[in-house]
Amino acid sequence: TGIFSNIGEKLKSWAKTYFIISVIFAVITFLTTWIIDDNFILVGLLAGMTEIFVAWAFSLILYAFGELVHNSTESKKIQQQILEELRNKKE
Repeated sequence: TGIFSNIGEKLKSWAKTYFIISVIFAVITFLTTWIIDDNFILVGLLAGMTEIFVAWAFSLILYAFGELVHNSTESKKIQQQILEELRNKKE
């Protein structure tokens, strides 16, 4: 219980949140470079697309790790239930 409970789901939520925030910042980067100078529109587009790609890759890794943690926790719970049932059958 507490801050470290359900950590797999929290990691997955952080991955989604990080990606959304990064996309917003990528759009801001593009618009800022476009507003500063029309000649930088290609640079802004490239920077924005790079930000989105990096955010996507990082979010994918973080989400996958969260999924592994979640599945590991669920697997441990199921194994403990099976162990308890086997112990009860022996008695």
